Amino acid sequence: MVWCAHLSPHSAVVTGIACSASSQTYWPVSTGPHVWPGILFFHCVQNIITIITITIIITTIIIIIITIITITTIITIITITITITIITITIIITIITITTIIITITTITIIITIIIIIITIITITITIIIIIIIITTIIIITIIIITITTIITITIITIIIIITIIIIIIIITIITIIIIIITIITITIITTIIIITTITIITITTIITTITIITIIIIITIITIITITTIITITIIIIITIIIIIITITIIIITITTITIITIIIITIIMRNTLYFI
Repeated sequence: MVWCAHLSPHSAVVTGIACSASSQTYWPVSTGPHVWPGILFFHCVQNIITIITITIIITTIIIIIITIITITTIITIITITITITIITITIIITIITITTIIITITTITIIITIIIIIITIITITITIIIIIIIITTIIIITIIIITITTIITITIITIIIIITIIIIIIIITIITIIIIIITIITITIITTIIIITTITIITITTIITTITIITIIIIITIITIITITTIITITIIIIITIIIIIITITIIIITITTITIITIIIITIIMRNTLYFI
């Protein structure tokens, strides 16, 4: 505060302007009967313009900061969404690859099983044919031997022929029984082998089918869980983004309102003091 004294109206105007230009409060003192309030009013208008300029600068800085925060938030949200999408696509591609490998292994196993079954059936058929040929050969040889023996025995003596016939009948019976027993045993063994093979094939097929079904169910469950998790994550991100935008807008409104109220209060106080002094 400076007390500027002057002797005339002209010197009062010059001194008042000089005091205002030096940002000092001017209190005119006159030795004459005249006081110049216009100089004080000029100084008050200059202070009001300064306050408005400072308010505009502060508001501009706040708007720039809020714009930077909003742009950063949007870029972060876009980055998170792209990352989640890439992870989801990678998981789905991995699951599809695993499924393809499992299906390929299952198909190869089924083909190998079918080949083994065909080879087993061919082996059993060849074995049966060989056994039948051997048995037929033995029977034919036995009949030939028996016939020759019978002819020789009949030519020698009748009693020997009778005894020989009895012996031959007994031998034929025993051979026939043996052949029948061998045939029954062979048929039983072959039947048992066929039954065991069939049961094994059915068991293997059932196990493979069960494993395939369980694998498909697990894959479908994993894909469903991943899809639901992705949807929930994106929803949460959208909700958080909306909340951040609402909070940002509210802060902007509160800041602008506060600055406006403070500016109005300051201007009111200055104007009141000015009018009071005038």
